[in-house]
Amino acid sequence: MGAVGMAVDYTRANAARTAFQVALDSTALMMSKDAATLTDEQRKTEATKTFGALFNRPEVTDATVTPVFTTAGGSKLTLNGSAVVHTNFLGVIGISEVNISAMSVSAWGNTRLRVALVLDNTGSMASDEKIDALKTASHNLLSQLHSAAVRPEDVYVSIVPFSKGVNFGADNHAASWLRWDLWDAVNAARTI
Repeated sequence: MGAVGMAVDYTRANAARTAFQVALDSTALMMSKDAATLTDEQRKTEATKTFGALFNRPEVTDATVTPVFTTAGGSKLTLNGSAVVHTNFLGVIGISEVNISAMSVSAWGNTRLRVALVLDNTGSMASDEKIDALKTASHNLLSQLHSAAVRPEDVYVSIVPFSKGVNFGADNHAASWLRWDLWDAVNAARTI
């Protein structure tokens, strides 16, 4: 009879530990979206609230969740949790509770978005309100990128005005990636 009672308590504790881990994993995933924008105290409050909504087992008490957020080498949210499972049958041999603990890590890269806008500002853009459409489209894109960034340094934008030619600098005159033979073939005919 005692062995059956111990098996029942062990099964309950094991099921509670599994449910505890699942709730902790879900909490880490749910919090990872906003973790970078929250303070330590806000992360603690959000972790406790979210975990409490996901984990509800009457035999488990004193559940605590401690979040740790770091940005070294990418963003990482670590949740450490602990709780107590109260036993029914193991109390006969002096074990009235079993401590459980779990850890969940949610990590994501810190890849920054780099955008280069090459904007046509030649004379042909003056007709049919093309330049106004270009300004509107550019402004909308920059607004969307700004909204998507968690921190200002998450998005780098370069703007290159396009006219008739691009100045690569005199130091690059002999660079292997420049094709002067193509330039000469087109422009030699113009100078004659």
